[in-house]
Amino acid sequence: SKIVRVEALWNEKGLQVQVISGGPPFDPVAASSGLTGEDMLEREEGGYGLFLIRELVDCFEYEYGDSRNIWKLSKYYNI
Repeated sequence: SKIVRVEALWNEKGLQVQVISGGPPFDPVAASSGLTGEDMLEREEGGYGLFLIRELVDCFEYEYGDSRNIWKLSKYYNI
């Protein structure tokens, strides 16, 4: 079985979520970088997740270390 850990930090700046999993490197930032809204219109069902995440968060980062994938997603308050 694969363990995925989700950590959330909510403070005066906004919300930051980290998704941490083991396994081989997978960079979702690079995987979603070439997708556009037009691409999504032409797709059949499925494959929308990374595009939607990238569009909805303010900061989408990835790092790999100690055999762990770490996705960092941040949504800031618009004050």
